[in-house]
Amino acid sequence: MSIVIYTIMCVLCWQTARAQMVNKKRGFVGINIGPSMPLNNYDFITKTGTRANVDVGYYFGKYIGVNISAFASTNTMENTDMNRWSYGGIMAGPLLSYNLSKIISFDLRPMVGYSITMLPIHSNFYFQYEDKVEKGHSIVYNAGASVKYALGSRLQIPLNVDYMYTNPQFDKYNINKEVESISITTGFYYRF
Repeated sequence: MSIVIYTIMCVLCWQTARAQMVNKKRGFVGINIGPSMPLNNYDFITKTGTRANVDVGYYFGKYIGVNISAFASTNTMENTDMNRWSYGGIMAGPLLSYNLSKIISFDLRPMVGYSITMLPIHSNFYFQYEDKVEKGHSIVYNAGASVKYALGSRLQIPLNVDYMYTNPQFDKYNINKEVESISITTGFYYRF
């Protein structure tokens, strides 16, 4: 008799767990970090840096939603003692989602937003080095894709690939500098 009750309890627990994974939570918040690889050299050879994101999203239906992302990224320079390139901002855009299975989903995230880029300036006057930073403001474009693995009904582990482009204007020096990068990030999402 106890084996029958134990079996029924296991089946009910399994069905409840499956039902929770199938029922998609509509909102999520998450944090991601990973390498940021520059696609141009910004006048010097730029090394792979770091990108961090905080994402908030909401699904309106099964396949479409909206995503808001705050990001910060930095890249160091090779063979120079200049400050590093850094940029950050906030973006928003549609979120297109498709469930590949009950625990794996695929998202596309085209976004546009506002970015601030820090231009490292290096001056040499009688061999005295002075590091300065100049800020440039611009529109930022981002094309991203994610594969998310569900760890139950609330937590997800994402693998994100993002292409980012911005072209800030530095008024003090009357120049524009294109900033392009590809980043691969991971972290966790909490669904609600």
